[in-house]
Amino acid sequence: MRRWLKLRQLVQLALLRKTVSASATYPECIEEGRFRFGQAETSIVYRHAGAHGIFVDLNFFGSTGCWQNDCRSTDKFHSDDVGICARACWQIQECTHWSFGEGSCFLRKSEGGMESAGSFASGPKACAPPPLPDAWLARQVAKLPALDCENGTCDMVCTATTWRFAISALQRVAIDNIRALVHQIATDTDTFIRQRHEEIFLDVVKNNRLVFEAVDGWLALQPEPTQLKYALPLPILGELCGPSSCY
Repeated sequence: MRRWLKLRQLVQLALLRKTVSASATYPECIEEGRFRFGQAETSIVYRHAGAHGIFVDLNFFGSTGCWQNDCRSTDKFHSDDVGICARACWQIQECTHWSFGEGSCFLRKSEGGMESAGSFASGPKACAPPPLPDAWLARQVAKLPALDCENGTCDMVCTATTWRFAISALQRVAIDNIRALVHQIATDTDTFIRQRHEEIFLDVVKNNRLVFEAVDGWLALQPEPTQLKYALPLPILGELCGPSSCY
């Protein structure tokens, strides 16, 4: 009898996945609990299972709840928003599936760890909020008024983290003739974030702005997002990133 219930559960899960996968829009594509077995609602969760996790830099998406407290090499992070989890999977090349539950996001490289669970939402990589084009994102973040440090009163760490977020987006679209410059300002900004030497901060910010001003015309010609909703990064909401996380 127990084997029959387990088989029935797996069949129902497969049918659930087939049903939600037919939807191409977020958030309808999220795989959530739809079937009941006894008194428990069942949903899909993608487990690590010793083989399906990915360990990547998720520092921009979360700052707590990471594996061994290292958000630069982790397969999970704490989050209050399922959309942030979905955006993280979309942006991370190695990620193919995500699961969100109990206040945490888990990224996976396959669906092989699929199990049933009572309180999770999950989805494949394609199930994510409408993407924010990198060129548009880089330009919008770089123009954030809160990044203006000429009066010397800004939060240096949060300012540098926000610049690093903009630079990361620019790196993903940088063309050959500016790639070396973008790499240099990324290196300098990372150096400040690690060492926090105040004497180099204003030079780092100045050089970042010079590079972004030089490519502003090209960035302005690139595609804009089709929608601006669901789990937007803090700079798009008019705020600096935190000391590490930008969501």
